[in-house]
Amino acid sequence: MNDHPVLTIAIPTFGNFSQLAHCLHTLYRYNEFPYKVVVVNNGSRRDADGNVFWKRLEEVVGRPTKVIQAEINLGWAGGINRAFERDCDTELFCMCNDDVAFIPQAGFLNVLCDPFQREKNVGAVGGSSNFVMGSQSIFHPNSNYTYFETTLLIGFCMVVRSKLFAEIGGLDEGLPGGDDLDLSIMIRKAGYRLIVNKACFLYHHGSQTGPRTVKPGYWNSGEQVDVTNNALIRKHGVKRWYETVTSQIIPIFADPTDKSEDSEGDWIRAHINGDLNVLDIGCGGNKTLASAVGVDLRPRGQHGDAGGSKWVQSAADLIADIRHLPVESGSQDTVIARHILEHMIDPIEALAEWKRVLRTGGKLLIAVPNQEAYHTMQVDSTHVHAYTHDSLVRLLVTANFRIEDSLANKQAMSICVSASRQ
Repeated sequence: MNDHPVLTIAIPTFGNFSQLAHCLHTLYRYNEFPYKVVVVNNGSRRDADGNVFWKRLEEVVGRPTKVIQAEINLGWAGGINRAFERDCDTELFCMCNDDVAFIPQAGFLNVLCDPFQREKNVGAVGGSSNFVMGSQSIFHPNSNYTYFETTLLIGFCMVVRSKLFAEIGGLDEGLPGGDDLDLSIMIRKAGYRLIVNKACFLYHHGSQTGPRTVKPGYWNSGEQVDVTNNALIRKHGVKRWYETVTSQIIPIFADPTDKSEDSEGDWIRAHINGDLNVLDIGCGGNKTLASAVGVDLRPRGQHGDAGGSKWVQSAADLIADIRHLPVESGSQDTVIARHILEHMIDPIEALAEWKRVLRTGGKLLIAVPNQEAYHTMQVDSTHVHAYTHDSLVRLLVTANFRIEDSLANKQAMSICVSASRQ
């Protein structure tokens, strides 16, 4: 899907064409992120009408999708391993069921993959669903936490570091089931953490893949559960098995989904110093400072339709084009522009307008994605420019701003600069 993806999404399938097609439709429609998709077809090359699988899939979905045709039914674990061995050249690898549906939510894959950029010891991340065992279920009795560490991640949509997946040896195809329990144990044995972000939700039809590949009535039966548990206990011991199958919740108090934990915003707020006249331009759904005047094209309460603003309600106080602000020249102490400049075709025009409304010595507090940390153009299709710390500083100096302070944060993938009008 992208020239330089950072995530490979592997989807094994067997005789489930309609749900696979719907999964791909929703994946492609609702996710703007540098990923590629690999489908492993464990079923027949042709359907009953003689249609070639990959051609029919391309026609129905409306875009080319890489398909690996298995010569025999490799099963779930074998299909995942085949996709990884044949076609994973990315930093991250995702195991995904063919019976999930992605829903409209802002930056699903970006948010799901964000913990890997924040902490080196995160080994795998998963979201939440209506049909999943353990702490990832939306029906789990302990719903106090949105973002937490756990002892078990389920493979319906699980992202893992590719290097770690290779070191572990992939999924154990010799197990009678429970490959995601085994993988969770192996990741934690290797010293890595499992993270759940329940803000990332997927609809899961559930029990579609397994029953198609085993004898009728066996999938999720008491017999299969017993056989699987015994195999895991023999491999890892009772203690490891128990702490995994109980899917424990380990709270993380520095919750990146909590808007109170906003290191970029904290840095910006620390540079405002009680200024009275503050514009927060392109504020979207979250003003950096409650007392600031939020400026956006969308009226308050209206949802966005692109990029990081998808399905987010506007918090604007002033409806205006940020290139032509209906604000008196020299009237503002501070202008905040978070993740706006990368969307501007003519950044010089935008900077000149923001400078116009600032008083002499007034501050422009600006943040953009950090190209040195991520392929920022591919994260959001509405980005038209990419910036490094040095290129952003040079641009601001060219626009006759004086640089007062700056921060290039690779973990948060952003660059913050405080510049004053000369």
